[in-house]
Amino acid sequence: MKAAFLHGLLLIAVSLVAVATTTDVMGGETSAPARVIALEPMTARDVPPVVSTVAISPDGKLLAIAGDDHFVRIHNLATGERVRALGGHPDWVRAVRFSVDGNTLASGGDDGRIRLWDVATGRLKKTLTEPRKVVYNLAYSADGKHLAEIGFEETMRMYDTATGAINFEFACPCKDMRAIDFSPDGKFLAAGGRNGQIRIWNVAGHGVKHEMMVAHRRRIRGVAFSPDGTQLASTGDDGRIRIWDMNTGEEKTSFIARSAKVHAILFYDRDRVATAGSDNHIKLWNTTTGREIHRFTGHTGSVSTMAWDASQGILVSGSFDTTVRVWAMPRELRDNNTARND
Repeated sequence: MKAAFLHGLLLIAVSLVAVATTTDVMGGETSAPARVIALEPMTARDVPPVVSTVAISPDGKLLAIAGDDHFVRIHNLATGERVRALGGHPDWVRAVRFSVDGNTLASGGDDGRIRLWDVATGRLKKTLTEPRKVVYNLAYSADGKHLAEIGFEETMRMYDTATGAINFEFACPCKDMRAIDFSPDGKFLAAGGRNGQIRIWNVAGHGVKHEMMVAHRRRIRGVAFSPDGTQLASTGDDGRIRIWDMNTGEEKTSFIARSAKVHAILFYDRDRVATAGSDNHIKLWNTTTGREIHRFTGHTGSVSTMAWDASQGILVSGSFDTTVRVWAMPRELRDNNTARND
């Protein structure tokens, strides 16, 4: 009862966020969201979920949201309205990803299973794994042929999306893996976790292309390839952003994003990234200069996840404050060399 009351007060506070733009001390601006999606409990006795993952469909029409209440929600991105809720996971859902053709939604979480859902009907199409340890993150290759999975094991599995079979297993640097991303051409796969080490594999040859042994001093929570695939960005609990040259595996630059933990990072164009973390903010950075160029504010809890839709210039964020926010990227802060949706 007390938890429900507190969540109610939180949602009232969220609804009162003013839509305004003010000058920020860093020289950029702070922006309020274009839309706030306050998640509703699935039953009368529940409280809204902490949001751990969001994903935008390839056509930019749908938004998948999941968190600690075990449900996967699908919303209309334009209106914010919920289209359907998918039940089946008995525990926290950590990752949702749309397939390249947009017909399938993959979800994984603390129950150790990956579920594949029919986006049009909400029907469960297939469960890929027997119960294992936590599935923490998922990634589809650009050609749609592979689905990679990492979690609380020293093994990363790559599935054949046509058959659902495991077509290869890669040895990971540690047993607590959090971050994963395919390169835009699908040739390389990068991952990192608790020990601060990044490993990049050659997908076709199944060998290791680069290994950054001490990429970060603390847990890695995010890795992301640039739109042209020449750079990899990484970040995590040490609050530092590092940019790596994919040709050499050497660090190009690094800078402190914040004193707080950084939970998510993505490239939204060639030389600019967005970061989100435990200070409740989303910040935009020029990776060449290391300068903060803009800030999105309004979340009242740690921002755990982001997704980017290049065609619409929309950034979506999910938070521990039980809300999802949709931000319109100022046109002057993006160019024509934009990144993929997720």
